[in-house]
Amino acid sequence: MIAIIRGTLLRRTGRQVVVDVNGLGFELLVPDSTAAELPQQGETVQIETLTVVQEDGVRLYGFSTRAEKEMFRLVTTVSKVGAKIALELLSSMSVEQFREALAGGQMSRLLAVPGIGKKLAERIRFELKDKVGALPAAEPSLKAPTRAVLQGDILEDTVRGLAYLGIRDLDARVLAETALNNLGDQASVQDLIRESLRLHRE
Repeated sequence: MIAIIRGTLLRRTGRQVVVDVNGLGFELLVPDSTAAELPQQGETVQIETLTVVQEDGVRLYGFSTRAEKEMFRLVTTVSKVGAKIALELLSSMSVEQFREALAGGQMSRLLAVPGIGKKLAERIRFELKDKVGALPAAEPSLKAPTRAVLQGDILEDTVRGLAYLGIRDLDARVLAETALNNLGDQASVQDLIRESLRLHRE
């Protein structure tokens, strides 16, 4: 199961998002709350993900926080609530608002969600009112990883790549750090490996 995706935001169309991870394009469906917080195309993004097997295939859903992902997972345990309605629910209210709606019996909030009628709203409240308290607390939403985190991950991937090519670990680390210094933190692992090999030949 894919838990988190971190890469470059290639494009977004409504609730559909494509993230490039080392040359692989992952297509995700996200709630409006997540779509609104995405960075500009071409920037780095990290998204919590959940794989859902449906009748018409396997889909990957993305969320700005772990709390949103767990809310989606919890809501889809209710009979007659599928991924589509769960996505609408997350697009209509925050995790905290959902928690408050169930605790306070605010059926009007649930009824305002597309696809949720009175019977389904009552079922959601009945089945989840004692479980919603276990949802994770609010946390920072979609943020690009810090520069230090990105550099650390890129360096480690570069070192492993160089080791695979037969360069000793200590030499590989020095080469990778020098290459990163030369090319800057926007360089990809492939760029750094190429630059490291160039330096190694000199």
